[in-house]
Amino acid sequence: MKTRTALLLPLTAVTAEGDPELGRMKSEPCQACHGADGKGILPIYPVIAGQYADYLIHALEQYRSGERNN
Repeated sequence: MKTRTALLLPLTAVTAEGDPELGRMKSEPCQACHGADGKGILPIYPVIAGQYADYLIHALEQYRSGERNN
């Protein structure tokens, strides 16, 4: 039980800074393929659940800049 609590503390600090409702709204286009849980709706879509935050930030920045398209 202590391990779970220790692992959740950093996540709580990160999510407390954001706006969960705004995040849900902004993630709707992503959910169309990756699902609401990030595990994908079909095997052809990558699982994004559990990805490192820096990977997701880098990927989203590439989409925004046009370097990555989909």
